[in-house]
Amino acid sequence: MKKTIVCTKKNPLHVQIKKHEKYKIEELKVSGFLGGDDFDVLTAMSQEKGKLRILDMKNVTETDCEIYSEMADDVYVDKISIKDDSFVDSIRLEKVVLPNGIKGIGNHAFSNCVNLRNIEFPENMFLWDFAFQNCPLLGDFYIEGKEGLNYILENAFAGSIRRYVCGFNEWPLNKSGQPICDNEFSDIFSFDGSVFFYNQWWDEEISLVRYPNGCDRSEYLIPEGVREVNQYAFVGNRHLRTLIFPKSCCSLKEHAVTDCPNLETLVFKSQSLYGSRVCHWDMYYDNIINQCPNLKDIYLYAEEPEKIEFDVYGKLDNMNDIVLHVPCFCAKKYRDYEEEYCSMYDYNDKKYVKVWREFKRIEEFDPIDMFGE
Repeated sequence: MKKTIVCTKKNPLHVQIKKHEKYKIEELKVSGFLGGDDFDVLTAMSQEKGKLRILDMKNVTETDCEIYSEMADDVYVDKISIKDDSFVDSIRLEKVVLPNGIKGIGNHAFSNCVNLRNIEFPENMFLWDFAFQNCPLLGDFYIEGKEGLNYILENAFAGSIRRYVCGFNEWPLNKSGQPICDNEFSDIFSFDGSVFFYNQWWDEEISLVRYPNGCDRSEYLIPEGVREVNQYAFVGNRHLRTLIFPKSCCSLKEHAVTDCPNLETLVFKSQSLYGSRVCHWDMYYDNIINQCPNLKDIYLYAEEPEKIEFDVYGKLDNMNDIVLHVPCFCAKKYRDYEEEYCSMYDYNDKKYVKVWREFKRIEEFDPIDMFGE
């Protein structure tokens, strides 16, 4: 069943949709005004009970929606936007045409739209937290430059997108580590489906910004040359089982690896590793690696435990189930290493904890035999 509806504030969509046709419409084209109650009806029509597969909102000219920002603890209202939680669990949706002039898609708006595969994203549209979480059929996402990336929160595509593509789609350094570009630049690029930030002005530093968390490969080796992994780079991936960090990577930001339920093995080849706050004014670290319930093995190439910040792993819920692997002749160093903890109320009240012993056990391995140098 197909239907076209022109909506106004006095005659809104939820009034025009009749009860007997609400769960029978498969294709719907709407124009004019959409309010909060209208989005609720559209959501119901595209969830399990309904049949709505194709939704065309191209000619919607105004909405009455609020989007909440947790970071700012404030509500944002644009002339045209899609409100928080609008189409959560809309498993019938396959194609959505967004309104011309849309400015934002709210938190969790299309979360768990597992059959959504066809949607065009206009430029300069803000995607809020988990806007397209767990939409595994979404394919490529094109990003023109860093400005475009600024409109997308880090976790907007958690568990979604199979490949990112930027205007510059190759590794910017040659085998000797020299830049291949004629002109100096400081921008993003894509390589093997992931998005990276290359800052030639700052010691030619490369950061992994986004991994395509809808990608179905089970193992990923982060390219050598990446120094830092950004916030929510690996979030919501259902396929990754092994994640390998190169020698060059020595920094992970908060939530760098989170909600990866099938991840089993983490490998860190760097001789040093530390956690990094997202904002310099944060008083405490948040979780850096967490919500990985099947994580069983962590391999550290670092021979000196004091060069590895335990806080990177400190918030793992299943630490007692994880085996820590360290280089040959280094297990005793890790078992005996102590960290100093001071009371918040009395800096003279100190205790020393053998933190690495919180793992299930500590075993030695030969790095060359396992994963190469």
